[in-house]
Amino acid sequence: MAPLGATATATDARTVNGSDGAAVIDTLTRALTLILLAVAGVGVLGGVVLETHERIRDPGVHKALGTAPLQTVTLVLVSVVLPGLAGGAPGVPPGLAVHRAVMPAMGDSAGPPLPEVVLDVHRTP
Repeated sequence: MAPLGATATATDARTVNGSDGAAVIDTLTRALTLILLAVAGVGVLGGVVLETHERIRDPGVHKALGTAPLQTVTLVLVSVVLPGLAGGAPGVPPGLAVHRAVMPAMGDSAGPPLPEVVLDVHRTP
C-alpha cells in the first residue's frame, strides 16, 4: 500500500526496477539475428554459385535433352536445399542449448535477472 500523497506510476512490462535491460537485450538479439541471417544468406549464395559453376555442363545437357527452364532451376535448387537441410538440422539442438546458456549470461551482465518471457522463446511443439 502506497503512503498518503505518494504517486503511482505505470511502467512497461519489459522494464524491471526502472531498467530497460530486457528491451536492450531484445534489440541486440534482433540485430545479431539479422547479421547472422545475412552471413548465412551470403554463404548459401556462394555455395549455389560454386555448385552451379562446377556443374555448368549439367544444365546444358539437360537443356539439350529438352528440359524446361523451370525444371533446370528446380534441379539446381534441390541440389542445394537437400544438403543444406541435412547440415542444418543437426545444428538446431546445439543452437537452442547455446541460446539457453548465452541469454541468461547477457541478462546477468546487464543488471537484474531476465524475466522468463525473454528466455523462453523456443517452445517444443
